[in-house]
Amino acid sequence: MDTNELEERIAKLEEKAVELEAAVRAILENMQKNVEITGAIHETFQNLNAYLMVNVGPPLFLDDSG
Repeated sequence: MDTNELEERIAKLEEKAVELEAAVRAILENMQKNVEITGAIHETFQNLNAYLMVNVGPPLFLDDSG
């Protein structure tokens, strides 16, 4: 393998590394958005549960078989 071919391969590998870095950053950003969405959903369910407990009463179906 001559020097030119080796330099070309290294350049291609460096390009792929840059592409992979961008892809990983995009994945991490997407995961962060998913965490934020999950937190918002959790908060919504907590608020709904609190509202129902105050205005409707405890859940109708309680498992008291134990």
